[in-house]
Amino acid sequence: SIGPEVPALLAAPESDEWEQYSIELCGGTHIPSTSDFGSFALVEESAVAKGVRRVVGVAGELAAEAEAAGAALQSRLAELTASAAGEAAAGEVEATRKGLTALKLEVDAATTSVHVKVALRDSIAAADREWLKRAKQLSAGEADRAAAAAVAEARAAAARAEA
Repeated sequence: SIGPEVPALLAAPESDEWEQYSIELCGGTHIPSTSDFGSFALVEESAVAKGVRRVVGVAGELAAEAEAAGAALQSRLAELTASAAGEAAAGEVEATRKGLTALKLEVDAATTSVHVKVALRDSIAAADREWLKRAKQLSAGEADRAAAAAVAEARAAAARAEA
């Protein structure tokens, strides 16, 4: 580890003092078995420099919380997309699309497994494309109705002018 010596960490693993350090563990030298971690969730993967990746994982209680957060987000997505977009009215389309946008922001900010975030982002994007298609259908229908009304009004005005 960087900072305190490993024996000090092992002597008092619950100490608040360790919050000020980035503790790096290899899972082999300092931990007899990775099963000692309990549950594990990979919550971040990013580029640090060219050819260097950083992965962040949580274990135990924090991993369980990350899994629960992912499950809650998946449940919210299921609720938002429970009804079919193809028959939805304009108000429902607008509300669902706003809900999907808000959910995407929540997913981005959530501490949950990386693979859950990726799946949620893909599902949200697919659902939004479906609801956007319905919004365009409704908009096109409104434009067609407006054009038909304008044509009818023009014909009526022309008929009045002839009479």
